[in-house]
Amino acid sequence: MRSLLPFVLLPIAAACFLAGCATQSQQAQADPAAVDDAKCQAAGYHPGTPDYEKCRTKVADMRAQAQAQAEVDSRAALAGRLQGRPPPWSDTSGPPKL
Repeated sequence: MRSLLPFVLLPIAAACFLAGCATQSQQAQADPAAVDDAKCQAAGYHPGTPDYEKCRTKVADMRAQAQAQAEVDSRAALAGRLQGRPPPWSDTSGPPKL
């Protein structure tokens, strides 16, 4: 019975941990306007001012560019794997690291 305990508790603990991570990620994706608002207000801009609107536009543009670049990188990595190339994070140029 004792030997089964880790096999039961470990998956349950891992599932709870991963569920928390997914929830935070979903919250950030669900309301990017709130994140943008918080960033601009933290930078000292006040809602309703022209500088605040410029900040919101700039932050939204930066988020869109980051999302587009992530999509490009993801597609390039997938294309490389389909063509038999190793992933960019694997360094196969030198001797194995021990």
